[in-house]
Amino acid sequence: AMTKCKGFGFVRMANYDDACRSIEALDKMTFNEKTLQVRFKANVDWDKIPMQHRSSYDNRYGWCVYVSYLGSTATNETVSQLFSEYGTVNSIYLPMDNDNSCKGYGFVYMSSYDDASRAVEALNNVQYGDKNLRVRFRLKFNTDNVLEEHKSSF
Repeated sequence: AMTKCKGFGFVRMANYDDACRSIEALDKMTFNEKTLQVRFKANVDWDKIPMQHRSSYDNRYGWCVYVSYLGSTATNETVSQLFSEYGTVNSIYLPMDNDNSCKGYGFVYMSSYDDASRAVEALNNVQYGDKNLRVRFRLKFNTDNVLEEHKSSF
């Protein structure tokens, strides 16, 4: 008897570089009139993650925390120093104005849910410069708009 494909599968690659090249080449490719989603398998215990935070995870970069009310002088370095007190920072994306000053918000990618949770709890509503930060898990995560703009920072 022939079984019907459930629409997903797993491939074990020989090494990390081959996996990255495969993801880059195949993600969002059309195959049999469907758009493929090719990602690293997430080693996340989803049962421990609150439902409202699950969309903030990205297979390539980690847990995305949104931070707003940053001053115009904020940089990747200053934001990294602030967040690294609570865990490993994988990447930071701060949109900049034409004069290379921070637009006042950004995205910090933490390596684990626990690290991101600690940062959100510790930094939300904390004074930073002359404003109180707003720090929360990024909801309704859209990798097309956010991550493509700062891939070169890796």
